[in-house]
Amino acid sequence: MIADHLWMNLTKQFLTYGWLEKGDVLQFDGRITDDQSKQEKIYDIEQPTKVSIVRNGVELMPDFVLLKKTYADLVKEIKEHNKEYYAARDFIDATYLTIQHWPKLQVIMMIDEQPYTQEEFKQRYFDRDALIELHNSDKVLKRISYNGEVKSENIISESDINAYFEKQDFSQFF
Repeated sequence: MIADHLWMNLTKQFLTYGWLEKGDVLQFDGRITDDQSKQEKIYDIEQPTKVSIVRNGVELMPDFVLLKKTYADLVKEIKEHNKEYYAARDFIDATYLTIQHWPKLQVIMMIDEQPYTQEEFKQRYFDRDALIELHNSDKVLKRISYNGEVKSENIISESDINAYFEKQDFSQFF
């Protein structure tokens, strides 16, 4: 199968080799399934086995070091390796977690005074690299949150949102 990208679960088979690096060549067997619930046909590769990784022309040997880490430590390392992406994503999309306190929450992204609804923004900056590039650019980025219609009287301040998140226990997600 040839693809421009592939999302895979970080299974024990992959963890035995440590972190992947740009340019690594992966080989594995897996079960191909297709998701026909969407308009376009999307293929998934599940249950990878017989994993091997070649780096700079040399096949890697398992080192098992990542298997000894806790789930929380792995998540922390993943976020550290991808900190630019997470900084961009966390700034731009404050609603990855459901905010029940504001049931009609709408977030408008302002890019140099040009407003985008969340849906418009995601369509334009759906790609990880585009998101990082935007966040690192010298464009003026601003997020405005509303509870209900987009009107000045419905604005939710950033300090109110931050205070709400500080009171919540999100340990169930990690």
